[in-house]
Amino acid sequence: MEKFIDYYVLLNILPTASEELIKRAYRIQSKELHPDQGGNEQQFILLTEAYEVLSNPLKRKAYDQDYAFYQQTRKRGNESSQQERKHTNSKRASESTENKPFLSFDYMRFGKVALGGIITLGVLAKAINAFEESTEPEIPIDPIVFPVLENEHSNDVVEEAVTTEYVVGEIEESGVETVEQSIDIPEESEPLKDLIEEYEQEEVEKNSTLTYSTTDSLSLYVRYLDRIYKLEADLESYGKVWETGSDAEITQASYNQLKIWDDLLNEIYQTLKIELTETEFLELRDFQRAWIAKKERIADEARKDFAGGSWEVPVYNDAQLEETKERCYWLVMNYMN
Repeated sequence: MEKFIDYYVLLNILPTASEELIKRAYRIQSKELHPDQGGNEQQFILLTEAYEVLSNPLKRKAYDQDYAFYQQTRKRGNESSQQERKHTNSKRASESTENKPFLSFDYMRFGKVALGGIITLGVLAKAINAFEESTEPEIPIDPIVFPVLENEHSNDVVEEAVTTEYVVGEIEESGVETVEQSIDIPEESEPLKDLIEEYEQEEVEKNSTLTYSTTDSLSLYVRYLDRIYKLEADLESYGKVWETGSDAEITQASYNQLKIWDDLLNEIYQTLKIELTETEFLELRDFQRAWIAKKERIADEARKDFAGGSWEVPVYNDAQLEETKERCYWLVMNYMN
C-alpha cells in the first residue's frame, strides 16, 4: 500500500488554508528546497506535487477526502497504541507487585506504627503525670501561733493570724485551679493523627505514579486553533495602515503585529514543554532552534531589496511575522492534533 503524503504538512499550512496562503507557503518553501539553491531535489518534487494538487480545486477536493480517511485511520491507530501501552504498563505494574518481597512493605508500616505508638505513650504519660500532680490532696497547714502576752494588743494578733491562714489557703486553692487549667489532656493523640495522615498521603502518592496522563490534547488543539483564527481576524485592521499610513506608522504596526504573534508562539511553546515528554520536547527544542535560524535568514533575504530605505525594517518585521504565524499553525497541527 502506497504511503499517504500529507501535503498540508509539507507546505506548513492548515487544511482550511486559503489559495493565497497556499501560494505564499509554496513560494517560501520552494526558495529553500530548490536544487539550484542547494536544496533537496526529492523534497522539492514533493513540494511541487503538493502545490499542484492543493492549488487545483478539483484535485484538492479529491485529496481532502483521502486526507479525512487518513486522519481517521491515524486517530484509530493512536488510540489502539495507547490501549496497548496502558495494557503493557498495567501488566508490568502487576508483575512488579507479584515479584515484590512479601514482608518488605509490612516492615515499613510496622516501624511507622511502632514509632507512632511510642510517641503516643510518651504524650499520654506526661498528661497523666500532670493530671495526678494537679489532683493530689491538699496538706492542711496548721497556723503557727506564737505565744503572746495578754494585753490590749492580743486580740489584734489573733485576728492577723486567722487572716494569714485564710490567705494561705486561698493561694493554694488558686494554685490548684491554675494547674488544672494548664493541663489539656487530648482526647486523641495528635502525633498519631499526623502519622496516619502521612501514611495515607504516601499511599496516594504511590498510587498516583500508576495513573496516566489525562490531558485532552484535542481541547488544546481546538483552543489554540480558535485563538489563531481570532488573532488573524483582530489584526486585519493593520492592513489599512500599510495602505494609508506613514512610514513611522507602518514601522510601528509591523513591530506590534510581530510582538503579538511572537507572544502567542512562546505561549504555545511553553504549553508543549509541559504536555510533551522529555524526549519529545528535547527534539522539538532542536527543531525550534533550527527554525529560528531559518526565520532570520528569510527575513534578511526579504529586506535586501529595501536596504537603506524606510521600508527595510517593516519588510524585515513582516517576513518574521509570516514565519512566526506559520510556525504557530505548524506547532498546533503537529503537536496538539
